[in-house]
Amino acid sequence: MKCALCGCTTTVHVMQSGSEQWISGSYCEHCRQFQDHDDLRCSHCGLTYRNFSSTGLLGCAFCYESFAVRLDPLIEKYQLRTPGEPFRVSPSSLARARAQTVRDAWKKSSAEKISPIQDWISGKIASADSAGSIFLSGRVRYARNVAGLPFLSSMDRNEKAALAGILLSLNSSIRGALNQAFPIEDIDWMRRGYCDDEDHFRMEWIFSASEGSRFLDFFEKAYSQVNLLDCSFDWSCNPTYGFLTACPGNCGLGLRSSIMISLPREKKRKWEGWIRQLREAGFTVRGKTGENSSTKSVIQVSCPPIPRGANPIDEASRMMNILDVLLKRI
Repeated sequence: MKCALCGCTTTVHVMQSGSEQWISGSYCEHCRQFQDHDDLRCSHCGLTYRNFSSTGLLGCAFCYESFAVRLDPLIEKYQLRTPGEPFRVSPSSLARARAQTVRDAWKKSSAEKISPIQDWISGKIASADSAGSIFLSGRVRYARNVAGLPFLSSMDRNEKAALAGILLSLNSSIRGALNQAFPIEDIDWMRRGYCDDEDHFRMEWIFSASEGSRFLDFFEKAYSQVNLLDCSFDWSCNPTYGFLTACPGNCGLGLRSSIMISLPREKKRKWEGWIRQLREAGFTVRGKTGENSSTKSVIQVSCPPIPRGANPIDEASRMMNILDVLLKRI
């Protein structure tokens, strides 16, 4: 059986008093130690650990400290490794000023009724020939939260729309810095900036394999833009956890690299076994359109979230090497 809280193998079985009857529950030894502390809650936003367990999302940066004793083993289990060296980021005075401008604007506009703003997209990608190519495209996803603001899970609909409008507007400082330093010139490149249900700001870099598998070059280009974004703005971060995300499993560098793959038809009979080997190697495997979509034709293979102290280029190289090895076996 699996632990009701963290999903690990259970070692303790207990009976708990419910509203009208006794309820059976199974837990690992670690989580059972804290079952009697139902009042564990964030000292800043008031989120309880029980609420976090039901949604998987934290309410603010302070939740990491409030729930540290429970979060640490979960993060290590999800990211499949312990964190590296302590994380140190020193935002410039300009970066802090930009974040303060966003916080001030958000406080003024969050009480107004605001229409949702569209994602902003730069560049385009050519479609890969799925009949003749195994590797279709590559993607890097970047997730950040503005320092000093609650996470989206603690905001109402209007507050979320207000923040998205500020971060994604045409005169956004984030957008301006990125477009000035890295104008889109390669037709195989696409950048998409957006706000979702978890983090204040997300960016995706997408590369088509239509002109050859230059994936490591792509990852290096994307990570150079990541460095610019991190120097241009004051993002929520912590020496222990790295960049803080609403889903604690994504904290660290707040990056995830993935490859979209389509196998030739004659290889499809070995598809399930190949997917199983990828998952055993620590990768996440999803269908073409994300979670819960079919993995019978095209799949997305993603690295685990990259923890603080790791080198993202090394992670991307490891993914490509393992994919090459596994592809030769089928």
